[in-house]
Parts: sequence; C-alpha cells; structure tokens
Amino acid sequence: NHYPNELNPQVSIADNDYAALFLPDVAQTAAFSQFKTLGSLYRVSPLKNGTRVIAQASIDTAGPEPIAWTYMRFDGGRSAYTSLGHKDDFEKAEFQQLLLNMVRWSVDMPPMDQKTMQQHLAAYRSGHGRQRK
Repeated sequence: NHYPNELNPQVSIADNDYAALFLPDVAQTAAFSQFKTLGSLYRVSPLKNGTRVIAQASIDTAGPEPIAWTYMRFDGGRSAYTSLGHKDDFEKAEFQQLLLNMVRWSVDMPPMDQKTMQQHLAAYRSGHGRQRK
C-alpha cells in the first residue's frame, strides 16, 4: 500500500528531541532536508499510540507519512522500523547513521555520532576492526 513509484519523496526528521537522538549530527540540517529517496512512500498512518516518529517523508500530492519510528512494548521489548532502503539510500551518511542508531536503540545501546561511526567503518574496511574468527 504505497503511493505511485518515482515520486522521489522528500525526507525530513521529525521536529522533536527524540528524533535528534538517532541523528545527532544532522538534526534539521540542510543536508537532511535535501535528502530525497528514490524508494516508494508507504501509506502507514495512523501509527499505534505510543509510537515515536523519527523521520517522515512527503510527496507533492500527499502530506507527510512516517518513514522511521520506534515502539516500546509494555514488557520492555523494543521495535524499530524504517521504510527507507532503496539501494541509493545506503550511500547517504544520514541513512547509515539512522539505521545504525535504530539498531543500537533496539538493543538498548546509546546512539553513535557520524565521526565515531566513520572511524569504526574505516577500521573495519582496513582490516583493523574487531572481526569474529
């Protein structure tokens, strides 16, 4: 259930302090406000009460739809979701940081800034990162 393809939704983070936890380096910056995805915009509204929106996207013919959010169940279980994931999205540092910090939140770890994330990636790519045997 999504809007027609090839509309290039415009992504923006939600206007709240919670969203800034997941994107500490790009919260409401010009770089993120220019982020367009080539993926489809899914119709997901309304979300369940208690869901916390991190990012949303819109197209010319429709208002914003949530595209990244978290939810904590009554038993403490954590769920994180994003509908982003077009192959070009993975090239964007903002999306990489969002995805990493959503996973970290899911396992109750603190968020990671882009500089630290890039240092870890560089170490991994050079063969000096921690690798399992």
